[in-house]
Amino acid sequence: MTIHKNPAIKYNVIFGTIELKSPYLWPGPNPSKPLIDEMNITHLGRSETVKRALSDFGIDESFAISRRKFKEHYNFEIGISTADRTTKEMLWKHRHILKINYRMSVWKALHAKKKS
Repeated sequence: MTIHKNPAIKYNVIFGTIELKSPYLWPGPNPSKPLIDEMNITHLGRSETVKRALSDFGIDESFAISRRKFKEHYNFEIGISTADRTTKEMLWKHRHILKINYRMSVWKALHAKKKS
């Protein structure tokens, strides 16, 4: 396969926005876009670390305050809706962990009452 197109994409990491070449490999039986298909890196996407930081701030504070804190800590701007959307996406993605932790805390509280 040869590189048919090689556009630059912007991707947000914890240190800011980086620009990457995103080759489109073609011709061949299976054309591919390795950054998207294999690494899940998309134009204007965010790394897991950025998503985690946004959701950590978004859970603790309002989205406007989390946006300001993110700017203070990592020195690049994000929108209020980005903080909102990312926090909700991360909560939805990890909801099963939250359910397990909640059940365990309830179980521990019930058993602590029985012992006393």
